[in-house]
Amino acid sequence: MVPAAVSIASEFELDPSWLNQQAISAGLIVRPPLVDKTLFATRSLVLQAPPIEHMLAMKVTAYRRNKDLEDAVLLLRQMERSGLASVEDVWTHIGGFVPVAKRAIARYNLDDLWEHVHGP
Repeated sequence: MVPAAVSIASEFELDPSWLNQQAISAGLIVRPPLVDKTLFATRSLVLQAPPIEHMLAMKVTAYRRNKDLEDAVLLLRQMERSGLASVEDVWTHIGGFVPVAKRAIARYNLDDLWEHVHGP
């Protein structure tokens, strides 16, 4: 990501070091997830699925309840089937995929999701 940022800096009249390794170290940039599985591949196209943990992290970060709830419930239940028994267990697995600046709201949204699924 840092080389890509350097390559576009002049186009936007930014200093070439406007985005640097410190942003990654601070957790403001989340590295791309490991690929969970390849769904389809040809010489010119590869479709890959990210891990469930990363998808749930994206859902609770965006969390538009009217649009994301059904998907988030499905992902949460899948994680529970793998043995995660509490909201804290789930957060331990997904929190690292959430940018630092969004972690408080993502955790709040995960708590709301958990309550929706399991009750108060």
